[in-house]
Amino acid sequence: MKPILVIGCGNSLRSDDGAGRHAARQIAATVPQDDVAVLVRHQLTPDLAEPVRKARLVIFIDASCEDPPGKIQSRRLAPEAAMPGPLMHHLTPAGLLAFTKSIYGNCPPAVLYSVGARCFEFGEVLSDEVNHCLPELLTRIRRRIIRQTARSNNPGQIVGSSVT
Repeated sequence: MKPILVIGCGNSLRSDDGAGRHAARQIAATVPQDDVAVLVRHQLTPDLAEPVRKARLVIFIDASCEDPPGKIQSRRLAPEAAMPGPLMHHLTPAGLLAFTKSIYGNCPPAVLYSVGARCFEFGEVLSDEVNHCLPELLTRIRRRIIRQTARSNNPGQIVGSSVT
């Protein structure tokens, strides 16, 4: 597995809910494949624990129904305190980290990039607000990948640690 794992998730048939998938595909097309593995998923499932465990950093990308349309948020993630139930079909990013930690004893650092969505109706077209903010979202994720790659290639050197 590559040092950086990017997971874009969401439903591409529910308008803005597909923003994470859309962004992940663009990341896959524009970053060095030597350092980054990109997965595009409808939802987060327990089988992702294996690739998550092998990464040095996991970047999740998803739409948010809690933030204003077009607003980009990034935050570090920690494993959820409570383990997901035994009959889980899908997980939150923090739930996937907890599941990974429970199976393998540890999990890598992770960050979630989310974009506020306007529309979750049936359709494959992103809203104007989400379309407008995608270039900035992609720039922030690429910068994070570059910082992580520099950190991995120069372990003794201190490289900026901000999340954005």
